[in-house]
Amino acid sequence: MKVLAYLLLLAVLAGITWTYPFLFELPILGAIGGAYWLFFRSTGTVHDDRAD
Repeated sequence: MKVLAYLLLLAVLAGITWTYPFLFELPILGAIGGAYWLFFRSTGTVHDDRAD
């Protein structure tokens, strides 16, 4: 499911770039940020003992 969401994100960014060619860096940044957000981010919460 994550791969499908990533491919959908890339398709949307490619469509925006096709319409507005001056935004050529948008798919590059979106691909890097989307890959991190979908595949590598931590979904659990981290508890810091120093905050107590």
